[in-house]
Amino acid sequence: MPLSKKINFHILVLSVVLTISNGFGYIKNVVSLSAIKMRI
Repeated sequence: MPLSKKINFHILVLSVVLTISNGFGYIKNVVSLSAIKMRI
């Protein structure tokens, strides 16, 4: 595999991982917000 392809692949993997972790954080925020609303 050429170096540039390797770098592009690493960037792709990193962006996917970041997107997934951001998605989990967003879901957690929504869940905690709805839990707070239920208590009120």
